[in-house]
Amino acid sequence: IILKDGTGVMLAYKNNNGLAVGKEVEMTGKLQNYYGVAEFVPDSITETGKTNEVTHGTPAVFDEAAISAYQNGVRSVKFVKFSGSLPTSKSSAYVNVGTQKVRIYNTDAIADADLGKQADVLAYAYGYHSGGYLQVIVTSYEANASAPFLTVDATSKTWAADATDAFTVNVSVETGGSWTYAASGMDWATVTKDGN
Repeated sequence: IILKDGTGVMLAYKNNNGLAVGKEVEMTGKLQNYYGVAEFVPDSITETGKTNEVTHGTPAVFDEAAISAYQNGVRSVKFVKFSGSLPTSKSSAYVNVGTQKVRIYNTDAIADADLGKQADVLAYAYGYHSGGYLQVIVTSYEANASAPFLTVDATSKTWAADATDAFTVNVSVETGGSWTYAASGMDWATVTKDGN
């Protein structure tokens, strides 16, 4: 919720009550703490009948250092911009910004065709979850069509300690670029490259 007097933004749990972006409302309710951010829980929401253009202002750039500072500092609802690879699945909507994880809860904002692509994302950050990730609501994004990204099929394989069976991974790199293979939790690996 963007406050009418321009003093800031507040997280409001609205449930599914048919509100749309730009609708002006009056609310009564109570404040509570939501992972370090003040959250307003309405008892009643009344539409005023007015619709306003939503302006978000200039976003704060949230790189790895800024997310870490937000995690460890005073938290509030902030309009932010960050860059990273969009999630490859809407059911597991995490974006990595350096070593920091960002969780997107409104995955309908992301077009299926853009899943996995590099993007600049505009969103409202509204808390740092105890599970170790920044929580955001995306307002818009711009996928970088020229940035290389890759898809991998399959994404994992588990062997028994004495297994020697071969495993094929298909890697598709879009718009040039390169990829690197790394083995995790094992002391041997043989990689055979086929194709470009």
